[in-house]
Amino acid sequence: MIQTETKAQILILTKGESPVIDLKANYGNRYRINGSQLILHKWGHIYAHSSTELACFMEGNRKFKMLERQFSEIRATQRGDKEIVFVFDSSMLPKLASALKASRKKQYSETTLQEMRARAQSARKVLVARRLRDRREVLA
Repeated sequence: MIQTETKAQILILTKGESPVIDLKANYGNRYRINGSQLILHKWGHIYAHSSTELACFMEGNRKFKMLERQFSEIRATQRGDKEIVFVFDSSMLPKLASALKASRKKQYSETTLQEMRARAQSARKVLVARRLRDRREVLA
């Protein structure tokens, strides 16, 4: 992994000839990232564009015009009839992801996590006891 620094933010990059931002390593704890290194959102997806920038594919030019008014730092690189690709600095991801309704991972407090672990452990004990009982009934 290679690291680069942009605007007081250290990013982890992928290995290779042209390293790009590693979404899983940098944003995997906050957003759902599929196997293709994409952050899905309501109208498309966000992906790594370079070592300092991210790109977004989205359907709907009206939505892009709304975003363009809201965020002056984004710039369109490809425009189609109904879809558009635009590039933005990686430091803008939290704001843009919120506006695009990106799929986020659920964030649990430590007490909630402990309660969930305790419930799962007691459920496992019940399942094991049932399996043992069923095996005894089959053998009897």
